[in-house]
Amino acid sequence: MSAPPTPSLFYTVEQCNALLNIIRDTPLYNMVYITFIYGLRRSELMGLKWEAIDFNNHTISIKHTVVVNSTVVRKDKTKNASSKRVYPMLPDIEKLLLSMKEEKENNKKIFGNCYIDSEYVFVKADGSVYYPSYPSHELAKVIKNNNLPYIRWHDLRHSTASMLIEKGWHMKDISDWLGHNDIGTTMNIYGHTNVQHKRDISQNLSTILR
Repeated sequence: MSAPPTPSLFYTVEQCNALLNIIRDTPLYNMVYITFIYGLRRSELMGLKWEAIDFNNHTISIKHTVVVNSTVVRKDKTKNASSKRVYPMLPDIEKLLLSMKEEKENNKKIFGNCYIDSEYVFVKADGSVYYPSYPSHELAKVIKNNNLPYIRWHDLRHSTASMLIEKGWHMKDISDWLGHNDIGTTMNIYGHTNVQHKRDISQNLSTILR
């Protein structure tokens, strides 16, 4: 199992918003925002296909991945059975995706026969796919250039979990949201954060009861 992240390995809500403001007008923004909301693994984010976006039923299905081993591997499956999941498409996410879809159609007209049509959501202006590690490299540049606390791309997922804990979500619900194999994995990674959250709550109670 993964070792528990230290507090420096996830962002607070304020830090998440600061990062989003910095990258707002870059291709990285949509990737980071969707990752913050759904806690996706990088492989799941880069493997997201348009056929998994259901605008009629307002859902997003996680069922494809793109990973880098010695070569780029594109899979029509997830890390494990529990990783295959369906999310509600939140209104702001739907607006974002519709905007991306419109941008894709505009780019098709601009590039004409040179446009590379792809089934993937996250592509370059000419339609070609990003190398799977692109988000990680771009995030590292942003962090370095703006003196932000260091985190890896996977730590954006930890940030999602931390925010859900702060909102009072139960560990089982967080486990399902993140697509963990079982709640034991979630507890092993985020148990210490949950305990700290409960300590904070108890401190608030102690100030009320005197």
